[in-house]
Amino acid sequence: MTLLAVTVVIGLSACGASRHVPSPLPAPAPANSPSPTTLRGLPGAAEVQACRQAVAAIQEGADRFALQFGRPASSIAALVTAGFVRDLPASDSGYRIDYDPTTGEVTARGACTG
Repeated sequence: MTLLAVTVVIGLSACGASRHVPSPLPAPAPANSPSPTTLRGLPGAAEVQACRQAVAAIQEGADRFALQFGRPASSIAALVTAGFVRDLPASDSGYRIDYDPTTGEVTARGACTG
């Protein structure tokens, strides 16, 4: 009986029956970490597209505002308040959108230029 117990223990150990503890998954990035980037810190394709879409939406709203009122809006916030733009651009998105109230021109820095 002892020989059988030793054989079973050896057999189970050799078959990988020992308890395997999986390595933990990497922790998610903190919410305040920089935006995702790709090779050499260049913006990722999704970030570039989001920036371009935001610029296009704000420029369209600025153009519609100018057509309706005969002058450029005073700010992006004024475009939001008047209902020509849905939201203010996010400040932590890897790009910055600027608006010139004298011309109504929308420009961007960051991901859009990537």
